[in-house]
Amino acid sequence: MNTTPLTLLCARPWRPDGRRECGFDFFDYTWKKGDVSLRAEFEKSGRGLTALETPDYEISTEVDDHDLVFGSSYKVRYRIKNTSASELAVEIKAHYTRVSYRGTIAP
Repeated sequence: MNTTPLTLLCARPWRPDGRRECGFDFFDYTWKKGDVSLRAEFEKSGRGLTALETPDYEISTEVDDHDLVFGSSYKVRYRIKNTSASELAVEIKAHYTRVSYRGTIAP
């Protein structure tokens, strides 16, 4: 039986996927066809979409604390940037509360 340890040599140093910020682990996925691209960002523990970038807009969701307690109230910030040449209609409705926003964002 051969017990010699196996050593692999890599041309590039190993780096983990994603990035860590404030206890959150984010993973980016980008698709591109010609001059059009789409970027989607997911957070590992929430298993949800946290940001989306298209040719017309960018939207992201931010929460301050990763260790939120189920059933507690906490602030959520939505950052929306209109990157198109025309006004962008926006509507946000909270799933479990009656909080909502409707408006337009200028180019």
